[in-house]
Formats: sequence, C-alpha cells, structure tokens
Amino acid sequence: MKRLVLETKQLSKEIKQKQILSNISLQMFEGEVIGLIGPNGAGKTSLMRVLIGLTKKYSGEVTIHNYDSKMTRLIGSMIETPNFYNDMTGQKNLEYFAAISGGINQSEIKSIVKRLKMEGYIHQKVKSYSLGMRQRLGIGQALLNHPSILILDEPMNGLDPHGVMEMRELLKEISEDFNMSILISSHILSEIEKMCDRILFMSQGEIKDIKNVKNELSEDRTTYTCVTSHAFEGEQLLKTLPYVKNVQIKSKEVLEFNLKPSDLMSVLQAFIHENLIIIEIYIKRQSLEEQFVEWAQGENNV
Repeated sequence: MKRLVLETKQLSKEIKQKQILSNISLQMFEGEVIGLIGPNGAGKTSLMRVLIGLTKKYSGEVTIHNYDSKMTRLIGSMIETPNFYNDMTGQKNLEYFAAISGGINQSEIKSIVKRLKMEGYIHQKVKSYSLGMRQRLGIGQALLNHPSILILDEPMNGLDPHGVMEMRELLKEISEDFNMSILISSHILSEIEKMCDRILFMSQGEIKDIKNVKNELSEDRTTYTCVTSHAFEGEQLLKTLPYVKNVQIKSKEVLEFNLKPSDLMSVLQAFIHENLIIIEIYIKRQSLEEQFVEWAQGENNV
C-alpha cells in the first residue's frame, strides 16, 4: 500500500460569517495525482492556500508526512500566476529563490532546467517570456526544495493546445519519475481526466463527489458498447451467456451490455463461433465534462 503523505480532517474556514471551506477531509498518497475541479468560487484556491501554509486561520487538521502543517517545505506550489523579477533572467530568478529557500546548488538547478526543457531561454530576461515559459519557470521554482508534494493552481491557464499537452506530459513525468504527489486544479477537464488518478469535485466549499479514474476501468463489472452488423442476433446470443448482464439494443447496429473485463474474450469467441461480425467494441465511459455538467446541475437544483 502506498504511503500517506497528506491528510486533512474536518478542515473548515470562515470569512466574515461566510463559509469558505466546510469539513474537508481528504487523503493523498505517495505518487498520486489528484485533480480539483469545480465552478469559480467553489473553494479550490482557498483549500490550496491552507495546504501550503498561506492561510493560517482555519479549523480542523492538516497533516503532512505526520508533521504539523508548518512543515511546508515538503510542499512545492504554484498558486495562480507566478511572480518573478522581470528584469532578471530565468536562471537568476531560480538562483535567488533557491538561496532564500534553503540554497540548492547550481547542478541541481541545472537538472531542473533540463527536466523542464528550459535550456533555450533560461538565460533570457523573464520579461521576454511567453505565458507558457513563465508557467514552466513557476514549476521550476516549486521544485527547488525537492518537495514530495506539488500543489498547482491552474498551471495550464492561458496556454495554447500544444502548451497544454506539453504541461500535462511534463507533470505526469515528474510524478512518475520522482514518485511525487500532485494536487492540481484546472478548468481544462479533458486534460485533468488524462493525467489524474482521482478527481475531486468541489462546490460551495465542500467536496461533493470523487471520481476514481484509475480504478474506473478495473471495477467488477463494466459497461461495453458493441457495434455490429448483427445487433438482433447478437442480443439473442448475449442473453444466453450467464456472465453477461443488462443487454440492450441501442440501434440497429449498436448493443450495450455489462460484464467483467475478464469475460470479454469469451464474448468475442462466442460471436466468432456464431459467425457474427463485431465492427467495434469499447468501454462506455461518461466523460468528465458530462459528469461535471451533471454535478453542476445537481448543485443548482439543491
């Protein structure tokens, strides 16, 4: 079992009698990537600010590596748009922040620059950087203390599609190569779904729902969509197989049914034995965008 690296219990915060966070209890494990999504004002940034120690007044518990929440050097963070000294180069900015946060050496800074693929512009002044370049530099700054947890608020905000893809792959590499836990918020739901192990939906300061992305495809039973030129015959066949449940014809060429993934090969063999052609078969999954709309509509109807 992976080691627990961060935990909150009944974490709450109130500002001027308005509840900003309400009874947030969550656990983060080593090497896990968790997405944080929700409408504007849901409390995502407020939660992150508590976790990294920027917000001191709250109730409940925050435990990091079994230390008190003052041990925030275990966490690297980038909250909102990163700020740098624009008339200094990216290299000088990293050297400056390294010196005031504990002083890692030049070879370690060089390693971070290489990891983030910033060699081509690290010696240019930051005022000449594009948004994507600044975001990478911000992540470089967050990595200076060799954190075990990375907390990133909207790191893909404002990036073009290519920049978004690069950022996603970069963060996945960091998590996998360093076994680093990452908590990331973003409104780009398709990218969150691709890179996260779990996704938390926040609204009105509460965690309303949790989507377990990694385990979604390994549950006991899974719904499949089958495209076939023999939908009627396929339906009759599937209903004779005891391990197949909830068989439905969706159209003249589409079937849906439910079974354990380990039984899928038996279904394929049964179709072949009966000379029934399968054009395509795939797992039916609700996209994160579709789930987000359902969650949001549910909240609005409360």
